Amino acid sequence: MNLPESMRIFLESKHIFVLATTLQGVPHACSLFYVLNAADGSLVFSSSESTLHARQMRSNPQVAGAVFADTRAVDEIHGVQFSGNILPGVAQEARAAYLTAFPEAEKIQSPFWTLKLRAVKMIKNRLGFGHKELWHR
Repeated sequence: MNLPESMRIFLESKHIFVLATTLQGVPHACSLFYVLNAADGSLVFSSSESTLHARQMRSNPQVAGAVFADTRAVDEIHGVQFSGNILPGVAQEARAAYLTAFPEAEKIQSPFWTLKLRAVKMIKNRLGFGHKELWHR
């Protein structure tokens, strides 16, 4: 199922997301580089297995996150909040897209992950305070 065009365009224009994980009541958040795989509605990222978020994702693949534009003006708030499921590994084309966007990742050789978006809420205050667009898989 395809993301709405407004969400796709926004997510393709950014490159860092905040990932929120949890395990046994212990929350964790981190920032990661990503590329959007618009064909299947997922975010592709790379991260070491030794990180806290990777360990939490392995045990609890249900995650949440956010991508947003930096602003100080309330009427310019624009971003997405989402929930989804983590899948280890990525399609070869998605890996290639990530390495094209972030060629330095090839040197690090961390595993690739797929965050399959389940629900997305876009906030776009330029269209009115609190304007929201919702998408569910």
